[in-house]
Amino acid sequence: MNIFRSAGFAVGLMIGLVLIVILFKLINKDHKLKTEYDERQKIIRGKAYMYSFYAIIAYEVVMILFDLAEVSFPLQGSILHFGAILFGCMVLACYSIWTGAYWGLNNDRKKYAVIFVILGIFNLVPVWAAYKSGELIQNGRLGTPFINLMVVIMMFVLGAEMIVKLIVDARTAEEE
Repeated sequence: MNIFRSAGFAVGLMIGLVLIVILFKLINKDHKLKTEYDERQKIIRGKAYMYSFYAIIAYEVVMILFDLAEVSFPLQGSILHFGAILFGCMVLACYSIWTGAYWGLNNDRKKYAVIFVILGIFNLVPVWAAYKSGELIQNGRLGTPFINLMVVIMMFVLGAEMIVKLIVDARTAEEE
C-alpha cells in the first residue's frame, strides 16, 4: 500500500467518524449521541458482547489452525482479520436483534433503516469500481475492496434478520 492510499484511508476514517457522530445526533429521537437501553436490554447486550468476544477468539483459533496447516486463502491477510471483526459484529448484532436488545429506547428505527440502506449502497461503490478497474482480484487474490462487499453482505443479513424478527413479533402479538 502506498503512502497516498494509506493517507486517504486515514482521512476517510476520520471523516467517517465525524459523520457517524453527526448521524447519531440526527437520527436518535432525543438527538443525543448515546443510545439509551433499559435494564433488560443492558443485560442482554452484555451477553451479546461476551458471545461476540468468544466468536472472534474461535474465528482466530480456526485461522491459526489453517495457518499451521499451511492452508492459504486467495485473499489478502487484512481481509482475513477484518473477517474476524465482522464475524464478531454479526454475532453481537444477531443476538441483540433476536433478543430485542438491538434498538435503544431513543432510536428512530425508520431513520436507522434508511441510513443502513445508504451505507450498504456506499459500500457497493468501491466494490464496483474495483471490479471495473480490475483491482478486485490482484495476482489471483481478492483485494481489499472485498472488505466492502463483506460489509454489504453483513448489512443484508442483518436487514433480513430484522425483517424476520418483525414478522415473528407480529405473529406472536396476533396470537396473544
